[in-house]
Amino acid sequence: MTFLWTVLISLLPARYRAWSSFDGSDQLRRAALLSGMFQAAVFTFVLIGAFITEAQGIWEQASTVVLNSEKGPMMDPVQVRLTTGTLGVLNFLAQPLHLLYVYLAVEGAVRAFSGFIFSHVLPTLPLWLISLVHDALEAPARTKRAARLARDVIEAAPDASYDLEIRSHLPKTWTPYIGIQYRGELYVLAGEENASGSHSHVYRLRRNPQGSLMAVTCRYVPEADAAESFRVIRAIHN
Repeated sequence: MTFLWTVLISLLPARYRAWSSFDGSDQLRRAALLSGMFQAAVFTFVLIGAFITEAQGIWEQASTVVLNSEKGPMMDPVQVRLTTGTLGVLNFLAQPLHLLYVYLAVEGAVRAFSGFIFSHVLPTLPLWLISLVHDALEAPARTKRAARLARDVIEAAPDASYDLEIRSHLPKTWTPYIGIQYRGELYVLAGEENASGSHSHVYRLRRNPQGSLMAVTCRYVPEADAAESFRVIRAIHN
């Protein structure tokens, strides 16, 4: 039962596999390889069986068309056979159900090849297309959320122990030994902590005392930090 479950999961795109504990496991990669091989073999045999079953009718239709167009003393028997065979195969493959068999056989072979050579789990194409539509529908909301998370929350300190409180979604590289230039003033890190919520990295800044020199300083530009954070957040969540 577990193997059948992993086979079903291997058909899903990455966004739908993420909730499963099998995602990224060797068991899932083996299931993808075996399911691809089984899919390719089954639909190849189904296609061959359909061809054998319908061969007589296909050749009769094709030969009738060819003979009607090639009547006369100049008719070449070899050319008639070649044309009949080509026309018959094309007529067979043009049937929607037969095209479906061909597609499923090829898809299974590609999935098996990808799993064997690259250890990569390829989903079935229809579900992958559905996931693309799902991603497109969610894209505006993800962009809006990433933009909100990228912006730091800057507030005045509630008491005299420090001057600014900055809450960030991503951690910063600030240390007490680095001066932080913000809006023409120099600050030093007075404390930091991790809190709950989306902006969980909290930094408390205190104005640098007059006459105190800092060997290393950095500029804090919230807009520039937000742009860089937005790229990072989009990369993480996409």
